[in-house]
Amino acid sequence: MSTAESEHGQRQAHDGPLAEFVALRQEIDRRSNMQHNLFALQLTASAVIFSFALSRIGRSGFLLIIPVSTFMLCARYVDQMYGIQNAGRYIRQVLDSRVPGGLGWEGWIRAKGDSRKAAQFSQARRVVALIVTFPAIAVGALAWSAPNVFWPVHRLAADARSALIVTWVLGLAATIGATQMIWRALRLARPQSGN
Repeated sequence: MSTAESEHGQRQAHDGPLAEFVALRQEIDRRSNMQHNLFALQLTASAVIFSFALSRIGRSGFLLIIPVSTFMLCARYVDQMYGIQNAGRYIRQVLDSRVPGGLGWEGWIRAKGDSRKAAQFSQARRVVALIVTFPAIAVGALAWSAPNVFWPVHRLAADARSALIVTWVLGLAATIGATQMIWRALRLARPQSGN
């Protein structure tokens, strides 16, 4: 086998991992864009529902939509976060070693953010942004609607009042679920040695 044939064979052996790397980086970009869209949708939908509910007396029950929509959007957001983490881990742990000299991107990103103070600040910003955007908005909706659910000014039929109470409690459960999802995802996102 000639040297040229050997070099050609080595190049072909690296083409697969490089193509896979490109595809995974595109997947990471797609998921990151989806996260931004979900973030914007949560803020926009919540603002619209709050505006509608607060525009007239007696509409605060519409605020009970927010905890449920928050849970659903938060679940999609966290799903995108897991996908990004898994793609990055695969690049680092599998593809990097299959290319001579390594790919470097994931290692560089981790090394760049490795300073403890910077990592802690970044993590704190992420926690605050996610908690404010998802569960805090839902808590606000639950708090604003609670007086009209539990101590209504207008007389409601017993079944209507029971339905509002059940919906409020389900909203509370959805808000707790969203908070737990975010907390677990952020805990898993922390850099671990050897990954």
